[in-house]
Amino acid sequence: MILALLLAGGLLLAAGRELASGAPEATDGPQGNGVQESGALGEGASGSGPQESGALEEASGSGPRESGAPGEGVSGSGMRESGAPGEEVSGSGTQEAGVPRESARKSGLPVRRIFGDLSADAIEAVELEYRAGNGLVSLSPPDQKIQREFLENLFRLEGEACEQPDEDSVCSFSLYRPDQDWIFVAVYAGGCLYRSDTKTCFRVGTDLREQVMDPYLSAATEALLSRVAAEKMRQTIRGVLREEGSTLVSLSLAQPQGLSCCLFETSAGIGSEFHVLCAGAWEGKELPVRHYVLPLNDAENSTINQLSSDSRIQGEDMDFDGSPDLLIYVASNGGSGGIFEHYRLLRWDDAAEEFVYFPSFPYWVNQLEPERQRVICRGRLGVCYLYTEVYSVVDGAYRLTQELVVEWVPRGETEEWGITVSYYEGEELKRTIDVSGLTNEEIDERVSEQIPEWDAGPAVFL
Repeated sequence: MILALLLAGGLLLAAGRELASGAPEATDGPQGNGVQESGALGEGASGSGPQESGALEEASGSGPRESGAPGEGVSGSGMRESGAPGEEVSGSGTQEAGVPRESARKSGLPVRRIFGDLSADAIEAVELEYRAGNGLVSLSPPDQKIQREFLENLFRLEGEACEQPDEDSVCSFSLYRPDQDWIFVAVYAGGCLYRSDTKTCFRVGTDLREQVMDPYLSAATEALLSRVAAEKMRQTIRGVLREEGSTLVSLSLAQPQGLSCCLFETSAGIGSEFHVLCAGAWEGKELPVRHYVLPLNDAENSTINQLSSDSRIQGEDMDFDGSPDLLIYVASNGGSGGIFEHYRLLRWDDAAEEFVYFPSFPYWVNQLEPERQRVICRGRLGVCYLYTEVYSVVDGAYRLTQELVVEWVPRGETEEWGITVSYYEGEELKRTIDVSGLTNEEIDERVSEQIPEWDAGPAVFL
């Protein structure tokens, strides 16, 4: 009896030791659900869950890797944080330690690199547009270094696949490749990002403005300001940006007749503002830094996106008083009505020894003729109306002095159209002639014969 009890006790003791030492040798589980432990370097089984932190080889069919493990995961499996044991939940997102499997199942699709097929070297140019205030700000990187940093930040983004939101984007990027079509990328308020070339949308789950936009805007601003040698001018520009809450969009420098000038554009999304800073010697006077704001009218706000790449400031006597002024070429735009150049004029006031904005100078100009003390504007209103306007300085301000209008007009109830040419001096109609059926050359001959006062170019210029 005693011997039997001793034998039974020995068996119980051996069983207890086996339980205390850990689980028995693993048997084959369901195919495709194995998880390698931390530090395992071998391959995962086909269809397996993600490798733990330290697994270096990609498993065929696995989910996304842990942070720091290169390579893309394959849709279908979830991702478990390093050291969180337990079974993989098919289709789950990241499962944190202690999070129930039901919660993990609702967290979304696998995370992957959004621009894994692109590199900064593959992009030739970038255009960016973002929403601010009641409008959009458009700008491009000022140099290749800033562009590359922006692209590297953008291309590091990861996200889960999602539906494209039915709303306006808060910003967008156009990425131009040298030998392929451009890629349009739209970013939405909820942190979603859409690629036009793949027609896919991803939820990034991070603050895109903080991660991509703010570093770019800060670097772009500093790059533009570094072009300005004078510290006082840099301080003035920074003050304008703070006061307006705006972005520095573009900047150019000029030295008309030795005067140091900086022409820059800001935008808060409601429309651009153009600014001029001037300092140095002018007409024998030493000028401190002066700041001028060049207003845009409503039509220009809708047609001018930014300063032209060849915007410039030149010294030219445009009020014809014998002293040079600052003639500022801002930008140009065009369409069916012709090409318009947008100018502004800062007139030199001898008495005040100061530049003064000259608002009567025509906004839209096609031809400058300072030697004849006039400027010419040509355009089209609709398909049946051409006009040429001549502006000259009268009593110290620019005034419309002559205008020639060509109109195509219907003739009664017939399908025929006639052509008339009308000549105005100021607002007063002086003469109208019928030129129906004539060629453009014949129309100019008729105008020259019957309206000898007109010497500002052809009647039909398109």
